[in-house]
Amino acid sequence: MKFFQRLVKPKENIETKISDFESVASFWKFITQKDKWYLEYLPQQFDDLKSKLQELAPLIIETTNDLRYNLNFKNDDYWRIIQWDNLIFDLKLEDKLKQYCSNCKNEIRLLQRHPKLICKDCKNNLTSSDGRKVEFFNSEALGYGCQGYYSETNQIERYDYDECYIDSKIFVAKEGRFGGIIIELKE
Repeated sequence: MKFFQRLVKPKENIETKISDFESVASFWKFITQKDKWYLEYLPQQFDDLKSKLQELAPLIIETTNDLRYNLNFKNDDYWRIIQWDNLIFDLKLEDKLKQYCSNCKNEIRLLQRHPKLICKDCKNNLTSSDGRKVEFFNSEALGYGCQGYYSETNQIERYDYDECYIDSKIFVAKEGRFGGIIIELKE
């Protein structure tokens, strides 16, 4: 099952075909030679891509996993990377796609909607700007809203900011789309 399908339309079809290259690997090397290759190329631009997908899959997986590990993208640009990941879902290989905590780099569950999440362990290390530990909860019983509290105050002493910190990194807490709290690295 593909997680997000915010359709990003290609600017135009490209006349280049995978079959014009010596190998699928040389095609992929050509496409990914620029740092922000995903801003220039989308899978829909290549007419013969589906016929080479089995060979391309390991290259796509390695490349997009590396992008998620290094966080070399803006959140708005991530939708273009997802277009490549969705090809992997078509092949039922989504378990090969990885996501990493934006703080400690431990592997976490893939959530395409939130590419810069932190892991549960790092949530325990969140602090205010003055170094006090903070935690976040839904503010309503139905699982919506986001309210911060200073840790170990039994949700009595409010922390009225959405920004929180781990060392010198800034994170943002917000309500998850279907409930829960999302904490991501701030851009």
